[in-house]
Amino acid sequence: DEYDFRSKVRARAYEVHEAGGVVWAYLGPAGGAPPPMDFEFCALPEAHRMWMKIRIDCNWAQGIEGVLDNAHVAFLHADTIRPATGVATTVFDSRGRQDRPSNDLKPRMEAQNTAYGFRYAAIRKPTVDPETKRYVRVTLFVAPFYGIFPAPAGWGNLQAFVPIDDEHTMLFFTRFKYAAPISDEERERTYA
Repeated sequence: DEYDFRSKVRARAYEVHEAGGVVWAYLGPAGGAPPPMDFEFCALPEAHRMWMKIRIDCNWAQGIEGVLDNAHVAFLHADTIRPATGVATTVFDSRGRQDRPSNDLKPRMEAQNTAYGFRYAAIRKPTVDPETKRYVRVTLFVAPFYGIFPAPAGWGNLQAFVPIDDEHTMLFFTRFKYAAPISDEERERTYA
């Protein structure tokens, strides 16, 4: 009582809302919150999405660079994302790996600035009819730290690289399924 802390210490309160299994907080001045995030997964039922949270030992910019680099997939993820014939878009195979319709290691890039960041297309020759068709993967960067990258048919991906400090990042990764709940088997494959 002699220090009168109750009149000196204040707890800040922030505007929050819940959507897509996330509590979104605005940490700026009162009344200045932007419109709520409107990512696709926010409108889906809980059973249609899953979340992974991983602490990674790198700067957040290194993480977001990785998700935005569409060309690295053919090299770094060659064990799980493989070229295939007979598919028109990337699909999961029976073991949960991804078959994609291209083996082109040098995509041509086309970028467009947007109000939210930018988007770009990685344009490759497909394995079938490469003279008349193109395989296009569109990736989005939503400032300040969201990456939305192509997923197999019927699915969506979003990763958020939230800085902890200069050398550590918290990665929040949601994978969601548009038309149906994610089965226990699909969840197990994703976390394996």
